[in-house]
Amino acid sequence: MKCEYYGGLEALGTHGRHFWIENGRLGHGNLRLTHGIPLADVLSVEVSEREGGGSEGDTFTLTALRGASLGISPTDPFVITDIKVHTKTGTSGLWFVEKKDASWVRSKLNAALQEASIPYYNEQLS
Repeated sequence: MKCEYYGGLEALGTHGRHFWIENGRLGHGNLRLTHGIPLADVLSVEVSEREGGGSEGDTFTLTALRGASLGISPTDPFVITDIKVHTKTGTSGLWFVEKKDASWVRSKLNAALQEASIPYYNEQLS
């Protein structure tokens, strides 16, 4: 599974790997949390999925190789789940999780978010 941070929160920088919630902080880091913000700064977390990736494939001919055709096989699209962390200051950070659906991501976040009393974005609006 690939999970990448794509920016939005100044304290976390512009990119990183993985999504961590530990020791009262939320953020990213390769093997452990290295860039984080206090959970007290988080207003809500939004989890949504979409389809991404995939390609139609491509074939091309090289005449220098006596008309040999080379190509790239088509690939199927896969699910991408976006995790958007909304802060109390009005900024938001974005993570992408490849090949895991929204229900799987929510199942991994539920306990930590409940413990910190952080609602999901759609629950905050109701």
